[in-house]
Amino acid sequence: MDASERVNLPAWHGEAGHYEIWFVVVFDTERDRASWVRYTTFSPSEGGAPQCTVWAADFDATRTPPTIWAKANHPISDYHATTDHFSVTIGDATIRQGHCSGNVATSHSNIAWQFDYKMGSVPVRRTPAVLEQVRLATEAVHACSDAPCIGFIEVNGTRYDVTHGTAVQMHLHGTRRLDDLSWVWAPSLIDRPEAPTATVEVVSARSKNGFSLRPFASPRMTSLFFRHQDEVDDLTQFPDAMRPTVTHAGPGILDVAHTSVRRAIRVRSYAPLETFAAWAYRNPSGNDLYVAQSDIASCVVESFERRHPFAPWHPKAIVSTKHRSALELHGVNPIEGLSYVGWNDSEVPALPELVRRETPMAPNGTMQPLPPATTVIGAGTTFRETATDAGIYMFHKGPDALQQPLSGNHANEQRVIVPTQAALRAALTACEPELASVLAERYPYLPLLLDYEVELVMIALAPMTTAELRAGKAPAVGWALGNDLSSRACQFLGEGQANRMQFWSTAKSFPGFLPMSRQMWVPAEPVDMVPPVRLRTWVNGDIRQDTEASQMLVTPSQILTAATELLGRDIAPGDYILCGTPAGLALKVPQWRRRLAGLGNDRFGKLDAAIKMYVDGAGFLRPGDVVEIDAGFVGNDRIRIEIPSDENAP
Repeated sequence: MDASERVNLPAWHGEAGHYEIWFVVVFDTERDRASWVRYTTFSPSEGGAPQCTVWAADFDATRTPPTIWAKANHPISDYHATTDHFSVTIGDATIRQGHCSGNVATSHSNIAWQFDYKMGSVPVRRTPAVLEQVRLATEAVHACSDAPCIGFIEVNGTRYDVTHGTAVQMHLHGTRRLDDLSWVWAPSLIDRPEAPTATVEVVSARSKNGFSLRPFASPRMTSLFFRHQDEVDDLTQFPDAMRPTVTHAGPGILDVAHTSVRRAIRVRSYAPLETFAAWAYRNPSGNDLYVAQSDIASCVVESFERRHPFAPWHPKAIVSTKHRSALELHGVNPIEGLSYVGWNDSEVPALPELVRRETPMAPNGTMQPLPPATTVIGAGTTFRETATDAGIYMFHKGPDALQQPLSGNHANEQRVIVPTQAALRAALTACEPELASVLAERYPYLPLLLDYEVELVMIALAPMTTAELRAGKAPAVGWALGNDLSSRACQFLGEGQANRMQFWSTAKSFPGFLPMSRQMWVPAEPVDMVPPVRLRTWVNGDIRQDTEASQMLVTPSQILTAATELLGRDIAPGDYILCGTPAGLALKVPQWRRRLAGLGNDRFGKLDAAIKMYVDGAGFLRPGDVVEIDAGFVGNDRIRIEIPSDENAP
């Protein structure tokens, strides 16, 4: 019997206070699909009969609903296991070495499967080896990982054949479940379509009873394994497993950061809530934990290097995958926005509806559709908190920025796709052709450093001349709300250049970089005054910007006058003019530090400083972030930042 089969042998022999799990995740590498099946036994500590359960979930990013899941509880008499080789049967569902099959049927779903995957002779180590020598409340082992797989799954009568799959199979058992567990597995990360795939796996766990007594939390251990091209970062052993930080930026988002003296790795895995299967798992002692998983999550891994602890971080690589990552989140509390299947239940509850922020009734005016745009320009440093000695400045925002973002699975959420590295470099070399070779040498990977900016948008409804505006004529405009998304990397590379504002425009003009409210508010009578609203921005539910529009230092007519100077013509119907953003941006650099940096740093030095902020966890937007903006009766908007498809990534 191989070692990989020996670690799969059942550990439960009828005693009370024990649970056991075998599960398999299969990715269909030819489609945005994945399957998850799970075979379990459960014996409560006190009272109640043991039971066994078969679980299944099918994930399809192209389907509505994207996730179909079910479970079937069985009496323990339906459980049969061998001891001389690995074979476990629950009802007519079976898992054995390199094979799993079965079906689960409820009143709403019927899932049947059969998969065969290639097992190695030894298990795969993804957690500290020393833990294998200690008896823990939970023990876990990878019987196989990144294994070739074939088979099929049939979901409500539709069969999906898997001819090129990748599987992982794990075995867990113990007397108490972990209070806190996060797992990411992405076996097919890419940096360009023709490049070999990379792999990342993260196992992060903390058991309050594992190494210390309640109410004190035990230490968190986070094993990280990352293979890219010829390099392997095996950070699964002590002391490396004690170094990473793990955070949840928002519901369905996991961030893992590992930093050493000369290397930093940043992992983000995320999935919309509607793609999760959510269950209550019971501890043998009787309390429930809440487990949510999506096997069509997305994942981005960035790596950085530096020569010594005081040197700047230099981006080395970025790899990503869309809809081909497993993300599992265990906790003592449920994730807000998810509906969980109860321990004794089998039916899947409905997912709560995503509620859009309500727009109050507009006073003394009407809500009207947005007219087609003739041009888009913006104003900067218009608020009291952001004002500079130079006064306001004006810039062009390219027409592609108004490209309608893609609709998400929820009608109330749109997706903004970040530009690929190729698109980012092409836009920069259009500003400065000689920059291409410099970027290739200094930045093998260039972070976008994406920032948000909530702004009122004036939309011209009638022609207006400069003379009329200067004479004090109230402008005939409608008011909408926009999010002036900006790449700070592009802006820094324009510092000190004669065509600085061209870089500025490039930073803000990628497709979809101006998501807007759906309508505009038109006052009953033209007035030279901004609407009496409060401008707010949330990122993953956390407030970032919150300022009254009345804090703007300039009037609408003054902004329009400056716009005519930039345009070299009078204002025309359909001109969109952004009115500037208040404080609270991700790029938070005090004025004194800006002046100090300007004394000694060239544009690359400033960019390096911003990249350090990014590596250190500054609030720049990352894929998976949900950004909401609101301006009362003027309108609101909600977007999710997304990565390109694997065919175009990263």
